[in-house]
Amino acid sequence: MGLALTRVITTSEMAGSVGPFTVVILSFVSGVFLAPNLLPQWLLNFSTYLPLEPIVSGMQHAIALPGGSDSSCDRLSCWASGAWSVS
Repeated sequence: MGLALTRVITTSEMAGSVGPFTVVILSFVSGVFLAPNLLPQWLLNFSTYLPLEPIVSGMQHAIALPGGSDSSCDRLSCWASGAWSVS
């Protein structure tokens, strides 16, 4: 997909405007903003080939606890502090 976009995007100004747009679209398709069970089946099948999907599913499984205990808040704060230190 990236190679196909390089044929259309010829300047750095165009890349600056198209890049964030593609990231948001890929985020929606990968299930970052929506629960995966809300997406149609064909879109779920397509999203398994996207590079963001393994990251999203790993984060969802790491943070979500089936019992809903108080340790989910501890996990969330741990992930947030880790992300803050990396950035």
